[in-house]
Amino acid sequence: MLKGFEGYYEPDFDKLWNEATFVFDANVLLDLYRSSPKSRKEMLDILESLDSRLWIPHQFLYEYHRNKLTIYDDIESNYEEWKKKLQEFKTLTSENLHNLLGNIKNRTGFEINSRDEELASLIEELLCDLAESKAEHQSSLDDEPLQEKIAQLFAGHYGDPFDDSCLEKIRTLAKERLKKGIPPGSKKDSQKDNSDPDGDLIGWLQTIKYAKENKKPIILVSNDGHWFLTLKGKTRGPYPELVQEMYEKAEVNCYIYKPSQFIKYAQNFLDAQVSEETIEEAQNRETYAAQQVSVKEQDEGVSGGSGRTGSGLLGFGLGGGFLPKLRTFDALARPSPETLRALDALAQPSPETLRALDALAQPSPETLRALDALAQPSPETLRALDALAQPSPETLRALDALAQPSPETLRALDALAQPSPETLRALDALAKPHSKE
Repeated sequence: MLKGFEGYYEPDFDKLWNEATFVFDANVLLDLYRSSPKSRKEMLDILESLDSRLWIPHQFLYEYHRNKLTIYDDIESNYEEWKKKLQEFKTLTSENLHNLLGNIKNRTGFEINSRDEELASLIEELLCDLAESKAEHQSSLDDEPLQEKIAQLFAGHYGDPFDDSCLEKIRTLAKERLKKGIPPGSKKDSQKDNSDPDGDLIGWLQTIKYAKENKKPIILVSNDGHWFLTLKGKTRGPYPELVQEMYEKAEVNCYIYKPSQFIKYAQNFLDAQVSEETIEEAQNRETYAAQQVSVKEQDEGVSGGSGRTGSGLLGFGLGGGFLPKLRTFDALARPSPETLRALDALAQPSPETLRALDALAQPSPETLRALDALAQPSPETLRALDALAQPSPETLRALDALAQPSPETLRALDALAQPSPETLRALDALAKPHSKE
């Protein structure tokens, strides 16, 4: 490890997980409200097992409490939004499918069953599952005092706020870091997402202060993408600049995980009992959060996230068999570029495709004769095929002689491959005959 570049090297993970203090962003706590009952319990069990190794900066805890006030409204509005989308999708898909199949029939004469009843049944099944999942989710939140549980976990394990003078300096620093592209930070609109645009930096500096005072390495868990370096659409780990900053200012190691990664590695390092469904659920929320950030960047030219990441249908823990059906619906609702090109090719086929389809619909005399020959082979063709299927004793002996040549045959082949001087002179005499006297 080179001095001054510690952030670009992976730490000793065994040592880190054994000694680190675990810090959780506000969005991780808020995601507990969005999780299925099973996933919520497994995550709470992990947090409880950390006991005194839990800690949260004042800023993240403040963002959790502030955004928690709207979490139930967010859950309700998102369920209703997706219910509406499913209903709209049913009508829209039926119309588009009829248009597409009509184009195919007009172009080729092929008739394809639109399967309207099967499509309608799938949508109705999804709507029923959505309603059941909503009721189950709401019931679990009503039955479990989640707010009190989180309060108990972090009682005595959170930091003090910075004073106004310190906050003013940090907000000035945040602008400078944003211009230079130094994480964490984003151009978040606080009026739109109910968050402090400088909240990540405030929480990060509070965490550095805690690590410096206690000389404890840090593991930070967050669902916000701007803590992580992304190259070619893939997350490569935490920003090295952040790990380096922690090392230089607090003289301790640091690593940052997304929730799904944290849960997965907790199985190994903390002996946590976690199901694959819980990991998959966390990954779904992360995927949805990243998609929301991407849409926001395109629509508003901003980046980053907030304590409210992970909302939407994929952001919630949906029980039963809803998730596989949801992925089917999601694939239909958001087809890949390849699927779109294939559908476009069917709807607007190229001249080559049309000629090929026309050749199938109206085959030429030559094509018909070739097909007829295959369907009704001549006696000669049948005899030839029969000879291959049931070779005569002579044919079998000839094939056997090729497969297992006799010593004489091998010597003859060897003589051809390596001819003697006499053979070469004889061949030369044949190639250059004597002239007549």
